[in-house]
Amino acid sequence: MNIQIFGTKKCNDTKKAERFFKERGIKYQFIDMKEKGMSKGEFNSVAQANGGLENMVNWDGKDKDLLALIKYIADEDKLEKVLENPQVIKTPVYYIETIDRRTYLYTASRVYESSEKLLSLEKLLEAAGFIRVRKKCIINKYKLRSMMISKNSHIEAVEE
Repeated sequence: MNIQIFGTKKCNDTKKAERFFKERGIKYQFIDMKEKGMSKGEFNSVAQANGGLENMVNWDGKDKDLLALIKYIADEDKLEKVLENPQVIKTPVYYIETIDRRTYLYTASRVYESSEKLLSLEKLLEAAGFIRVRKKCIINKYKLRSMMISKNSHIEAVEE
């Protein structure tokens, strides 16, 4: 498996993910989003899982002028502008679960419903670090602090 960590050198989440793999002797590739960013394909895969480009942008970010530009430019130009300015990309998804045949994606601040099935998201996001922990749940291992099996055989995951 080829593990890639997209982040910035000063980001605490990125440092945690790197530490996780270093401690376990797992090779990974760090991609500094300030220097390189994500490819269109990588971004589109994550955006699709999050319900589209609009849900990938941190509308509460600091650069209000840039955010206003992204909001009001033509749809076909939005992706290019977001990829040119990766600092506007929202915090990643922590986990995805299915409840009553509906799929939900959880970020640090919001919950999104997706039209995609959990199995297709699992396959799509496997390279991005998502692993299945239950029949109806996949988690982002980069956002996982610890995990253990409780006495009743349930998995207890502690996220950041």
